[in-house]
Amino acid sequence: MPVVQMTVIEGYDDATKARLLKGMTHVVLSVMAAKPDGVVTMLNEVKASAYARGGVSRVPGPPLPPGIEVIREFSRALSGSDRGQAARYLGEGCVCTDAGGMERNPLNMPEWLGDLDYADFDEALTEDGTVVYARRQRGAGSVERFHVRHGRIMDIQSWGGS
Repeated sequence: MPVVQMTVIEGYDDATKARLLKGMTHVVLSVMAAKPDGVVTMLNEVKASAYARGGVSRVPGPPLPPGIEVIREFSRALSGSDRGQAARYLGEGCVCTDAGGMERNPLNMPEWLGDLDYADFDEALTEDGTVVYARRQRGAGSVERFHVRHGRIMDIQSWGGS
């Protein structure tokens, strides 16, 4: 039974702490042949006044948004024709590669993919952020794979058109 403990500065909301505990469990399960219900995770919180790095007290940094939420907001902005808002979710140099291997501008996805109404999502933690698979409502095999790092979409791969 693996036991994982982490210490953070007080101030994170319950949803962020729940994501962190779940992520800690996923990390253990990606390395060890443990049963999910056998992995114990504990989050210890300390007051900012009881924490210092380099002799300087710190406050908690902002949590990153879940990768799925980044994709939902990006697709909502594109579906609403707000390319300026959608661009805020893209990392520098982000490109989308279609099923034929052609690079396309992610801000033009509605023109060549059609409806970006996603039916469901899967998110996986990686060493370099998260990977989100998004399946569209229409068209069997219509899937996009988004690489999200630090709340920004770094690249997109698309399989299937509208």
